[in-house]
Amino acid sequence: MNRNAWIGIIFLCCAATAAPCASGASELVTEEPTEQSLRAIAQQLRCPVCQGETLYDSQSSLAAEMREIIREQLAEQRTEAEIIEFFVERYGNYVRLAPQFGGAQLAVWLLPVVALVLGAVGVTAAVRRRERETAGERDR
Repeated sequence: MNRNAWIGIIFLCCAATAAPCASGASELVTEEPTEQSLRAIAQQLRCPVCQGETLYDSQSSLAAEMREIIREQLAEQRTEAEIIEFFVERYGNYVRLAPQFGGAQLAVWLLPVVALVLGAVGVTAAVRRRERETAGERDR
């Protein structure tokens, strides 16, 4: 084969591989606003069936039902906070991927810190009292 034939073959191969990429990129950019909102909400919620997996990534049938409920509520013009609160009321605070701390959960996290500080203060006071007692006995 001559040189011009090789150049033509290379050109056709490059053109054939470039065409699908260009059309695929435009499909990724044009996503419906409802699906964007669905993704934003579903990535904040945990699948009750799958451990540590977001509602958006989960393949369980329950997750699919929950995503459909999100779509329905978005169609009813509910806000993101209202939709998340709907699932929290149904499944508890565990359904949040990043649970909010308050009330009893806050006490569970703060109680060990408070106990540690009070224990350190108590040990320090006991050691100082003991030092004063031994210093007073030596002075007699």
